[in-house]
Amino acid sequence: MAYTEPVLTKRIDLDPAKRKTAWYDDYVATGGYAALRKALEMAPNDIIKTVTDSGLRGRGGAGFSAGQKWSFIPKEKKGPHYLAVNADESEPGTFKDRYLMDYDPHSLLEGIAITAIATQVDVAYIFIRGEFHRQTKVMERALEEAYAHGVFGQGGIFGSKYKLECFVHRGAGAYICGEETGLLEALEGKRGWSHPVALFFWRSAEIIC
Repeated sequence: MAYTEPVLTKRIDLDPAKRKTAWYDDYVATGGYAALRKALEMAPNDIIKTVTDSGLRGRGGAGFSAGQKWSFIPKEKKGPHYLAVNADESEPGTFKDRYLMDYDPHSLLEGIAITAIATQVDVAYIFIRGEFHRQTKVMERALEEAYAHGVFGQGGIFGSKYKLECFVHRGAGAYICGEETGLLEALEGKRGWSHPVALFFWRSAEIIC
């Protein structure tokens, strides 16, 4: 599918002097959280199929299919599912994630909520680079707004049966924590070392996005 207008950056003005953060009200006024409300009316498998068919891919170097990655999560739930969001972005000169967190933080939060519905996630962690001082404050404020408006919390996503908690976890500036196994180790309070084999986060199903 070809696009003639920006998609991910549609709320980020091309003129740096005109850029501003889209907080909850502005985000909703420009179509934000509409996709989440639509996802609440769909079965998890239908969400995964829709995302897979769309061709949506990760924004890292591998460009892996998002829907395919979601499909790896066990359908039979035997314990909590965790979502680890890689916002470490330690590559020199890389700023694709930082811009979204700077100016459109609720787009990330909406994506987290949709992912949670599709993969039966109970708790999400946004692992953010330690040097991202401003972005951490922006994400924390946006998260407070999202909680206040019923996106997260034990009341269920917009009052639905899907209950989701979300936290911002700030890293210590270690480059290796941008790799998923090192990131999971750091989230558990361990030294952020990479491992050659897959890990199970707190002995439960895990997913990296």
